Formats: sequence, C-alpha cells, structure tokens
Amino acid sequence: ASASVAGQGAVLAPASGRVLRADIPAGSVVAPGMSIATVTAGPPVLRLMLPESAAGQVRLGARVIVGDMGSNDAGAPSGPRESSVTQVYPAVTGGQVRVDATLPGLDTRFIGRRVSASVEVGTRRALVVPRAFVTTRYGMDQVQLVTGGKRLSMVPVQIAPTTDLDRVEILSGVAAGDTLFAPGKPVKAVRP
Repeated sequence: ASASVAGQGAVLAPASGRVLRADIPAGSVVAPGMSIATVTAGPPVLRLMLPESAAGQVRLGARVIVGDMGSNDAGAPSGPRESSVTQVYPAVTGGQVRVDATLPGLDTRFIGRRVSASVEVGTRRALVVPRAFVTTRYGMDQVQLVTGGKRLSMVPVQIAPTTDLDRVEILSGVAAGDTLFAPGKPVKAVRP
C-alpha cells in the first residue's frame, strides 16, 4: 500500500526531449494540473518573438531570413539561411507575438540561444539600384542623373539598405524612369 501511495507522486514527462525550463524545485508540493517543467519534443523549430505591432501583418508562409548561425558538424551551410513561418500564435504576451518557423537542418544545440532573423511582414514598391551608382561626398549620398540627352547632373538622394548588400533603395531624389549614370554604364531607375 505504501508503494502504491508513493507511486502516485511520480511525475512522468509526456514525451522524451530536452528540458527547457523547470520552475518547480525538487521536493516541492505540487497540485494536479501544475506545470512542473517544459520539455521539447519532435523536430526543432525556430521560435520568434515579434513586437505586437507586427501581429496583424505576419502570415503563414511568410519568408524568414535567419542570420549566420555558423556551420555545424553535419555540414549544414554557414551564412544567412531562408525559412518560412509555419505557426502564428494569436495571443500577445508582454507586448510580443510568438511565431514558429521551420528551418531545414536546425540543430538542437541552438535550443535556448538567440539568433538574428528578419521576417517578411509585407511588400511594397521601391526604387532599387546597384550600390555602385551611389557616391558619398561630404557625408551626402548622390547619384549622377542623365538629363536633356547627354547632360549629367549630381542629385542628392536618400538611401536605405536592402537585403542584398550590393543594392540600395532610393527613398527620395530620383523617380521611376530617370536614367542614372555610373562609370561604365547607364541604367534606368525602375520599380521592381
């Protein structure tokens, strides 16, 4: 009878996996339904915490670019890797919304670690040109604009980085259809 009573206090994990969190110290009194530990099970997923302002914009299948995680022993590639959103949780906790993404070749050694990631929350039209067309003089970004046939003029522009390191977005200064000049070749500014 005493063995039966002692067995009633046994705590069994629902699945085998890695313990992420164990908030209840050993020997503490617990009640039915209390969470004692959080255990991972199944294939690893990338859990992202996004600001609640992105809750209405992130969607299933959205592209996720994960920063350089280094190569692992299995020979997974180093450098940025692409993933997609597989789950968006509806609850907002502490000003953040939780999102899961699948990442092929994700190793369990990254459990509990932070990595940089960019999540697609929408699209918009933009003027994107090769970085070689923009020169910086006296702290001001400028492009050479072809006007009146063959006349060149320097025009100040405001730029922003893109996901491609060889290209920049022009926020102001030129418009779609303008012809920009870089040493060697002219190009038309077009909206992608």
